[in-house]
Amino acid sequence: MEKNSIRGKNLFVSLIASLVSGLLVVVSFPDFDLSFFAWIALVPLFISLFKTKGILTSIISGWLFGLAYFGGTCWWLTFAPIHYAGFPPLLAYLLLVTAAGIVAIFPAVFAAILKKVIDTTGPAGIFAAPFFWTALEFARFWLTGNNWNAIAYSQAFYPKLIASAAWTGIYSVSFSILLANSMLSYVIIRLSQRIRGKGVPDTAADRKKPFITLFEKAIVGFCFLYFLIYFSAHFFQINSTEKEVSDKSFSQVVVAAIQPNVPASGLDEAKWERLKERQFEMARQAVNQIRQSNEPKARANEGRPAGPTARLIIFPESPMNYAYSDDLLFQAELNQLAIELDSWLLLNSAEPSPGDVRKFNSAILISPEGKLAGQYDKIHLLPFGEAVPFPFEGILPAFVGSFAYGSEFDIFNLGFEKFAVMICFESHFGLLSREYAKNGADFLVEMTNDGYLGQTPVLRQHLANAVFRAVETKRPLIRATNVGITAIISSDGTVSEALPAYSEGLKIWPVKGIGKATTLYVAFGDWFAWMCCLISVLIGSLAFRKGRILNIKTSTELP
Repeated sequence: MEKNSIRGKNLFVSLIASLVSGLLVVVSFPDFDLSFFAWIALVPLFISLFKTKGILTSIISGWLFGLAYFGGTCWWLTFAPIHYAGFPPLLAYLLLVTAAGIVAIFPAVFAAILKKVIDTTGPAGIFAAPFFWTALEFARFWLTGNNWNAIAYSQAFYPKLIASAAWTGIYSVSFSILLANSMLSYVIIRLSQRIRGKGVPDTAADRKKPFITLFEKAIVGFCFLYFLIYFSAHFFQINSTEKEVSDKSFSQVVVAAIQPNVPASGLDEAKWERLKERQFEMARQAVNQIRQSNEPKARANEGRPAGPTARLIIFPESPMNYAYSDDLLFQAELNQLAIELDSWLLLNSAEPSPGDVRKFNSAILISPEGKLAGQYDKIHLLPFGEAVPFPFEGILPAFVGSFAYGSEFDIFNLGFEKFAVMICFESHFGLLSREYAKNGADFLVEMTNDGYLGQTPVLRQHLANAVFRAVETKRPLIRATNVGITAIISSDGTVSEALPAYSEGLKIWPVKGIGKATTLYVAFGDWFAWMCCLISVLIGSLAFRKGRILNIKTSTELP
């Protein structure tokens, strides 16, 4: 009876520790922005895994942690169903819990494997956590089609902490956060063992062995070396960033990003026409501002050319369902606007898909001569929003509309510099921006509409994705959004001149690429994640096959 009571108490403590860890991760993300907590958030979970007995308890703890983590950071998924689809709030939140519970399977697997390794190695087993976590985040990306709110994204607004993404993508940042949690957990466990006299060998022969083994000392040494390399990545970014921002007065391209704040619902033909004309007027205002700002520079610099060789006006992804190819009147208006402004125009449009009744969700570029100069068809459609993934296709409807998948990594050429477009959800895919950088894009553009999600944390969580795409590729990134957050992101991840959310506005930026500079991530992709997968398989197979990785005799009990 007493044993059952102790087990019940231990299970309760483990579940509370899991919830605490999950909530600490939640507050490290926008809009809480207490990003420091990510570096210590998993300590309660790790210590509970060390203390508790049984894989089943570990699985439950890991799943509960994941439920709190994903449910707490993605609660905004309920906004659109409640406000636009008429879902009862209870049903919307039930669907959220279901989705979060499915994704929480990954932390549950993580906890189970880590528990097995800890049981076979003692406290040192906690240092396997960064490898398992990174491998399972990578697996989540490939199995579910996205990796939203991977723990690395909590650090997006601190450029010094994410510079290593230029080498490894998001995964070294996730690895580093887990390694910091592992180090702190290990120190707490070992200090507690020392204070309480636990974990010390019992026999006379074993007492000659040091309390901290050579293997554990090597692990700690590896940790310090790793973080030395990790933080040095920031200093490799400094020179390239200085080149990027210097002398921008003479950039060949000036970009104007328009944030029109078009509502997500309630539009009729008359409102649509007024909003379209307002966006055209904002484009005229942008060109006038560019011209006025360049006249004094031309006089001051005498013979030296001032101002842009090309002007690029960017309209965001819009709920107004522009159809450039099908709407010939709109096509003529847009072509005439490009000629009038002597500028390139980039906008979102529903374009025909050959042999398919569905449309592409496209970005089209109109030249200053009023001609179609390029088209990119969105490759990564929003699951259940723009397309229903297999095996639900034909069974469930798409909330926004059913679009056809694009397949080409199109690059837009302004004659002097090249750029590529990510449409909304696509800023989540490092593999896409990597292909663009490999194919010669000098800078990146993201066209986004988050207007159907309200004033929720998704606005800044989405911005965090774009920050990593800039760092990974070492390319400046222009973000043009319908309701926010419109901003420019430098190649080191610094977000500048952001427009307030749910307000109308425009921003003008000179943009200068940094030549053909590349990064380790652009060259070799997710090599770091694959390495973590291989090491995880090795550690896991040793733990499960032999039952003991190293002959380290320690107690797994804490007072």
